[in-house]
Amino acid sequence: MEAESLGWRCWVVLAADAVTLVGFWRRQHRLAQDALDGPDGPALRVRPLVTPVPITAAGVRGGLVALLLFYSIAAFFLAFSTYQQAAGRSPFQTGLDILPPGVGFLFGPLTLHRLTGLLPRGVAPLGLGLEAAGFPCVGARQLLRR
Repeated sequence: MEAESLGWRCWVVLAADAVTLVGFWRRQHRLAQDALDGPDGPALRVRPLVTPVPITAAGVRGGLVALLLFYSIAAFFLAFSTYQQAAGRSPFQTGLDILPPGVGFLFGPLTLHRLTGLLPRGVAPLGLGLEAAGFPCVGARQLLRR
């Protein structure tokens, strides 16, 4: 959150993250290949922190994407509350702004059993899609209110 105040642009931070992630993934993949190809070495041999084989399975990748979308909500609430404080909004106004997701969090689990009867395999993608669509709507509302 302080990157811009230090002169870093958002795209610089994202590019550095991407380069770091690619480098980490290549290193882990190389260590996993060395562990499979090489003969048994000393006990202090470097092993991968994250084994790439299970992560590359199709079902696991989809689950990881779903988890990423689900847990991104924590970052959203942190950024949202920080923005609200900087904008000088009162706690009541901030509560009203965050009320629609709160109502969704209340009624979503209560209606889940009915939705699984209608869409047995489509409830999770539908919920994550609605969540992903809701974030830009809240952001657009904030921008239009300026």
